[in-house]
Amino acid sequence: MVLHTITFVCALQAFDALLLLQRGGSTLYCGPLGQNAQDLIFYFENLGVDKISPNYNAATWMLENATVLVEEKKNISFSEVFQESDLRR
Repeated sequence: MVLHTITFVCALQAFDALLLLQRGGSTLYCGPLGQNAQDLIFYFENLGVDKISPNYNAATWMLENATVLVEEKKNISFSEVFQESDLRR
């Protein structure tokens, strides 16, 4: 299922988990969202992406930070990191 950003913002609270794929089908994240997407936020912040601002929309933040541009800036491959993560195992 593909959710548009506006729909995703509303739906984010309706789901327990998220499968986030990058163009081409590589998995960037597959795991629990946590309350107010805290698990997702914790995961990406620990990879070095910019911290989410207080009261900022978590879905928007994720879509802004789970990009090739951020990967290049941080010199990281989110899909490779996910493949080696505890979430993958």
